[in-house]
Amino acid sequence: MHLQTVEQVKFFTNDINLFLFCRELHLAVEQIKEEKWEYNGIFEISLSDEEMADYYSNLNSNYFNLYNGQ
Repeated sequence: MHLQTVEQVKFFTNDINLFLFCRELHLAVEQIKEEKWEYNGIFEISLSDEEMADYYSNLNSNYFNLYNGQ
C-alpha cells in the first residue's frame, strides 16, 4: 500500500528557536505577531469578606481581568 499526502502544513509560533529550526528544514513557518498591550503597573484592590470568599472559591477564573503575572 502506498500512501501519499497532498496537504501542506504551516507552523505558526512565537518561539524564535522553533521558527529558525523550521526555516532551516525548509518548512513553512510564520511568527505570530503578539498583540501589544500597555502595562499599567500594580493594582491595589480591597475586597469585602464575601468578595474574598468568592475569589478564593474561583481561583481558575480571571476575577479581576488582569494580565498573566500581574
